[in-house]
Amino acid sequence: MERLCNSRYDGWRNKLTTAVERRHFDVGVYVKRVSSGESFEHNSKLSFPSASIIKLFIFYHLFTCGEGAKGEKKEKYLKRTVTYDHAQAAPGGILHRVSDGAALRLEDLAILMLSVSDNTATNILIDELGMSGINETIQNLGASDTFLRRKMMDFEAKRAGRDNFTTPSDVAKVLEAILKNRRMVEMLSVQKSTSAFPARLPFDDTDDVEPILAHKTGYLPGVAHDAGIFFYSEDPVIAVALTSGAPARQEGHGFCADIGEIVYFAFASKNDMPVPYN
Repeated sequence: MERLCNSRYDGWRNKLTTAVERRHFDVGVYVKRVSSGESFEHNSKLSFPSASIIKLFIFYHLFTCGEGAKGEKKEKYLKRTVTYDHAQAAPGGILHRVSDGAALRLEDLAILMLSVSDNTATNILIDELGMSGINETIQNLGASDTFLRRKMMDFEAKRAGRDNFTTPSDVAKVLEAILKNRRMVEMLSVQKSTSAFPARLPFDDTDDVEPILAHKTGYLPGVAHDAGIFFYSEDPVIAVALTSGAPARQEGHGFCADIGEIVYFAFASKNDMPVPYN
């Protein structure tokens, strides 16, 4: 385990270490305070089934691949529309309940992919962007242990050994890259799931979390993840918690909630409370 060094946040370090060590299933953590570079890592290079965390990399590729497949400049490309065909529907999210014929911009699909983890929107984006191109962008980012090998809900591919994988350190890399693009951060902040990082934060409503935490969750049987950016004035903190092999989903959720709670309060003081990203 690599631990936070030369930091005044010893209480946080001890709490985070305890949270990691008392779990009897695989967990990975990466936390970094961007301004100082201070970081805490545990199993940061361990490979985990990515579940919906892979959507962060698809999102990053959409915004950074330069021009669209038809040569459109980026701003025009993001607003390019596709016509929804219900034959594309996959469970999860809301598009699988939408009728044929809806005109959806690529940017709209990204919002659905992030906010409600819509699997249909994700699969349409994979078709539009190309799996090989997404993987090339992932490797160019330096996320060398992350692989997109199947679409969402393609369990036949998974049974054939083609699955999506990532590591805590790779997820931290894509989050730090996303942090440089204001529009991307705004879109990432609309996540509606509160069962992981936000579960124990002092908010009464899902929408209240939006200005403070931009994050993406991921769930599969035996897998529960959360990864995002906490905002503290001009001093954001990147946090990643990945789990695998938990005997019950709530235990994976509980670990992510522990990490979210510890990180949120570790950097909060009377003079350094989280403030909205604006």
